[in-house]
Amino acid sequence: MHAIQGLRSALEQQIETVSIDLNLLIADFHKVSEKVNTAETNIGSLQGEMASLEKQMTTVSAEVTELGRWRRMRRDPDRLVEYLTEVRLPQLNETGVQALEADLTLEEVTVAIKSLPLGRSPGSDGFTAELYQTFVTVLAP
Repeated sequence: MHAIQGLRSALEQQIETVSIDLNLLIADFHKVSEKVNTAETNIGSLQGEMASLEKQMTTVSAEVTELGRWRRMRRDPDRLVEYLTEVRLPQLNETGVQALEADLTLEEVTVAIKSLPLGRSPGSDGFTAELYQTFVTVLAP
């Protein structure tokens, strides 16, 4: 009987040791899991930044190509004339032309002034949008 109690005590100590080791392993697992999640987030962020940089590089490359084309055309007036005669620029229809040539209405000016972003100066005079909005009835034609 005494031997069984000694064996039982030894087993309980081993179970306690295994339980402590298991808890440590679980804690380590959670730490590693958090690091993996952080790394995945960082990788995703870096991939997004790389995609943005690639897009910017493509845009810059296209702009440089276009600039080079214009520089060559500037040196060769015949190529410039040829390009300008071949290019198909969008054309306004009659309604669009009339809308652009029409006088501004009081309502259009009022809506434009009221939609100005606050805290900013819409022009070079330094007056803020709030000033224009306060005196819209005086300023509008």
